[in-house]
Amino acid sequence: MNKQKSNYTTEDRLFVAGWIILAVCVALLLLKNCIYPELVIIEKMRPCYLYTLLDFYCPGCGGSRSVAALVHGKFIVCAVNFPLVAYSVLMYLWFMISQTVQRISNNHCKVGLRWRMAYLWIALGILLAHFVLKNLFYLVTGIPPFLPLYEVVGKEAPLLVHLHHFIQSDAIHLSGCFV
Repeated sequence: MNKQKSNYTTEDRLFVAGWIILAVCVALLLLKNCIYPELVIIEKMRPCYLYTLLDFYCPGCGGSRSVAALVHGKFIVCAVNFPLVAYSVLMYLWFMISQTVQRISNNHCKVGLRWRMAYLWIALGILLAHFVLKNLFYLVTGIPPFLPLYEVVGKEAPLLVHLHHFIQSDAIHLSGCFV
C-alpha cells in the first residue's frame, strides 16, 4: 500500500483547527446570548474531588473559574485563577493573526508563528508552577488562591478582605514570612 505524502504542514492543520474552534465558540456564544439568554451555563462550581479528599488543589483547579472569567471579559482574573488558559488564548490569537497575515500576503510577509514543541513545555511549566504556587499560597495564608469573578456589591471582594486581615495580623510579624 503506497502512502502519499501530504502537502499540508502542521501549521496548515492547526490553522484550519483554529478556525473550527473559533466557529464553535462564536456559535455557542450566539446560542447563549441570542437564542437562550436565560440559560445559565455555570451557576455554581463543583468542588474539586482532590481538594475535598486531600485538602490541596489539583493542577487543574481554577480552570473552570478561569474560562468563566474569560467569557465575562475579565482577563486578569482569568490569568490569576489559571494562567494556562490565558497562555493558551494568547498563543491562539498570536498564531491565528500571524498565520492569517502570512496567508493573505501570499507568504510575502513571513510572520506566521511556527509550531514548536517548546510551546507545550512552556505550558507544562506554567501548569506545574501554578500548581505549586497556589498550594503554597493556601498553606501559608489559609486563603483560597482564586480571585472572585463577581465583586460583592457594596463590599470588597472576599479574597481582598482576607488578604487585608492577613497582612495586618501579628502572624506575619511572628512568622517572618513578609518581613
